Amino acid sequence: MRGRSRCTASVLCGSNALMETLRRALALALARRPMALGVVLLLGGCSLSGVDIDEASGASASSHYEPVALEEPAQGLQLHAGPFELGPGEELYYCRITTLPIAEPMDVIRLHHRASAVHHFNVWGLSSGPDGDREGACEDLWAETTMGLAAPLYASQDREFVGQFPDGVAGRLLPEQQVLLEFHSLNTTDAPVVAEAFLNVEWAEPGTIEVYANGLFGSNTDLEVPPNQQVTVSKKCLVDVDMHVFALGSHFHRSGLQFDILLLDEAGEPDELVYTNTSWESAEVVMLSDNPIVLRAGGGFEYRCTFHNRTNSTIGYGPSVDDEMCMMAAVYYPDAGFKVCISPP
Repeated sequence: MRGRSRCTASVLCGSNALMETLRRALALALARRPMALGVVLLLGGCSLSGVDIDEASGASASSHYEPVALEEPAQGLQLHAGPFELGPGEELYYCRITTLPIAEPMDVIRLHHRASAVHHFNVWGLSSGPDGDREGACEDLWAETTMGLAAPLYASQDREFVGQFPDGVAGRLLPEQQVLLEFHSLNTTDAPVVAEAFLNVEWAEPGTIEVYANGLFGSNTDLEVPPNQQVTVSKKCLVDVDMHVFALGSHFHRSGLQFDILLLDEAGEPDELVYTNTSWESAEVVMLSDNPIVLRAGGGFEYRCTFHNRTNSTIGYGPSVDDEMCMMAAVYYPDAGFKVCISPP
């Protein structure tokens, strides 16, 4: 495998693509045609409302809470979600639709994410949605956007992630972009926990960006893992233009054992293993800013998920950690639009 810098987040960070990503909203988004926003990293200036927790005392005495405050960037925006208090075994899906307070296009060159007790924190760009802000159950908010288009802008799964774009490359964030913020937390402990997330988005100096980035996304929804069996499923992701890939990420759930991404040559045949992840709880994002993978039209990736079903019931595709997913995301340049994988039979 080629040399790369490692980080633990979920899915990806790049520009206008990600995955990550990544629960029921993803299935809904893929049913539509994603729009090309030109950033997959995003955000700032908004916050999801949560429980009233005194950060100085670290929440209630019975809660497990490690403050994760992140200093705001000197040039950019900060997004804050939470805090939310969850009881033992409690799972939270919470969403908010809002409009970013940006008056002109911004070029994103660096992301810094920090979180506590979060399974994943996703941001989706909407081309149309309800008037005004909305917040509540994700399923209800997604129902209000079914007539519009959605594209993943950012997704993260671990406690901390820092993503730097290659020199001269950025993701573009559009003025007054409407977004859907999606927050998923699962308390697997026997005590209350507090979930919270911060995301810093840093801008480039004017006139320093020459090339823009976008995203490549694939999701294998044909999943059926029989009881007490181990299976491997795979899907090809072919591209129709030449591109330089500088970030790779993956996403699967509790029964996932291993996620591999292989480079395909121009004939669509496996050539090199470029990514492996064995942790469903903190899926690795591989940054290749200094040594991007060059894909030629007709080539691409093959992504494989190995699952072990230790239950007595069949596991299929779905948003819960007890269901399964098999998703890959990449960030590439130069921008040729947000790409959904072409998957031949």
